[in-house]
Amino acid sequence: MRNHRRLRRIEGTVGKAFVMCMIIFFLLNLIVSDKEMSEEENRMLAGSPRLSWSSLVSGDFMTKYETYLADQFAGRNFWRSIKVGLSGLGGSRQEEDILIGKDDYLMEEIVSPDQDTLMENLEAIRQFAKRSRDIQTYMLLVPNAANIMRDRLPAFATVSDQSRMFAQVKRELGEDVEWLDAAEALKKHAGEQIYYKTDHHWT
Repeated sequence: MRNHRRLRRIEGTVGKAFVMCMIIFFLLNLIVSDKEMSEEENRMLAGSPRLSWSSLVSGDFMTKYETYLADQFAGRNFWRSIKVGLSGLGGSRQEEDILIGKDDYLMEEIVSPDQDTLMENLEAIRQFAKRSRDIQTYMLLVPNAANIMRDRLPAFATVSDQSRMFAQVKRELGEDVEWLDAAEALKKHAGEQIYYKTDHHWT
């Protein structure tokens, strides 16, 4: 009986502490102003969605509100850093679509494009080049760090063959468009810090 009462007291204390934490975080989220931009992720953050009857019925409001809460959660960067740190201690070398590479490089996974959309875009470029023969048309595709700096990928990581994708684009465009090979130029400097460590842009 005594152990049962002690267990109930512990459960009650844990329950009250959980409710208090929820209230505190709720109040913090009300007090802390929303941010438009995440410098750490180099992207715009979701803003508060506008409530309407149609968005509420369709479920669109709740979907956008969940995204808004995830982006504007108080202390978000602090909690994310803890999560990434714990994942790293557990051996994980990936955070969502970001690969945690060697020398503290964060690299985006290489995503294969939708073939139908790709072909439509390439056809539009070809048609533009044919209509504008008095203007030289160029194509330059930006390679990902995961393509150029493959030696810095985490162990056992596999990424899509972006060089093969670029070769397909060059082949499809034909001679009407002049190809600028940025990948080949960057590979000559792969040993240098040609990409930001925590950003997908070139230095």
